[in-house]
Amino acid sequence: MIKDGLVSLWLGTINSEDTFKKMMKSSYTKDGDFIPSKFDDLYNIERYNTSTREISFTQNPVVSLDELLEDFSYDTTLIKEFSKHNLTKMILEYNAVVLLYDFEYTQKNQNN
Repeated sequence: MIKDGLVSLWLGTINSEDTFKKMMKSSYTKDGDFIPSKFDDLYNIERYNTSTREISFTQNPVVSLDELLEDFSYDTTLIKEFSKHNLTKMILEYNAVVLLYDFEYTQKNQNN
């Protein structure tokens, strides 16, 4: 759901950059109907503005939130804000990051 000023964060460990890119790719049918990405399906996200999305993959997983978010737009602010939520205690080893700007993720039941 669109929500100005909010950033939703996903962290993961994926075996290759190619797999990550395929997972994030959406497309359209010949008739112009939207086909959501595997990421969208997995999290039951209907739609978001892809121009407000940033993704990153690194070959070697890292354990630092600072390292994970470094070089993203607003990285200093993001690191500061996400650190307030004790995410550093949750970080294990991740190599894939998805940020959706101006988006509030609300988990939906897959069965609905």
